[in-house]
Amino acid sequence: MRLRYDPTRRDFLRKTALATFGLNLSQANLFNLFKGKAAKSKVIIAQNSSSISEKLEVSSRAVESMLDEAMAALTGKEPKDAWGTLFDKEDMVGIKVNTLAGKRLSTHPELAYAVAERLISAGVKPHRIIIWDRFDDELREAGFKVNRSGRDVRCFGTESDYEVDLTMFRGIASCFSTILTRCTALINLPVLKHHEIAGVTIALKNWFGAIHNPNKYHDNGCDPFIADLNAIGKLKKRKRLIICDALLSQYEFGPGYKPRYAWRPGAILVSRDPVALDRVGMDMIDRKRRETGLKPLSSHSEWCKHIFTAADKEHNLGVADMKRIEIVRV
Repeated sequence: MRLRYDPTRRDFLRKTALATFGLNLSQANLFNLFKGKAAKSKVIIAQNSSSISEKLEVSSRAVESMLDEAMAALTGKEPKDAWGTLFDKEDMVGIKVNTLAGKRLSTHPELAYAVAERLISAGVKPHRIIIWDRFDDELREAGFKVNRSGRDVRCFGTESDYEVDLTMFRGIASCFSTILTRCTALINLPVLKHHEIAGVTIALKNWFGAIHNPNKYHDNGCDPFIADLNAIGKLKKRKRLIICDALLSQYEFGPGYKPRYAWRPGAILVSRDPVALDRVGMDMIDRKRRETGLKPLSSHSEWCKHIFTAADKEHNLGVADMKRIEIVRV
């Protein structure tokens, strides 16, 4: 097994401000950037109580409407044009879902396939879209149809197909899924839920499902390992969008599904900043914990540390300060 070192890119944003941010910020935000004022990260929350019933049946129509409104709010474009601002028709797009918890608390297929349909409408060929996670069996259990070939949207697990090269970066020494490395663009579709070790598992931690040895990185509340993983170049440069499934969420004893601690926000969260999205999601879980008489996430010293580590100067992966996060509800 060969070793590959991924050098730090802590000066990346500073050196490429125009190239990186110029396409994504308004003129007002660019003006603030060069005056030394940091632009706010935007997190869209689309919510519809009819999107999931008491019997946990999902309304595809409601989910599609929520997705369209959220993308319009994020990009400032009409829903039909929003996807073309983030993805090129020549992209190979990987949609990373989370199917660890079985049918109830996994990324809902209705959401994942709605995303795929909109990519197709933006000009991406169906066979250039891959819905994926760790294992075929977990995908099937969550309601996905495994498809490895043909001209339709692909859907399959990594199984044992990891890179031969071992990528080393800070505290990480892992092999990446070959699905990730064959894609040019990634959409992260995590689930909003509690995690007994990390505090929460949302956007940042979902990429543990893209490496061969996530079991090695659960000490100290998974910190700094989650942040280190997300800072690796081959992952960082491919990430385009996060769409968090909060139709059904869990506020205690995650990541496995525990019906007693599940609730139905009936929402999706959309952002390009994984740290900001996780910070907003953390607050949503914390509010539910307070409502039910549980202690806040901050009462556990190791919980949610990875979110703030991801926002520090060394990692610079996004914004964790709520004052610098713009929440838009649609």
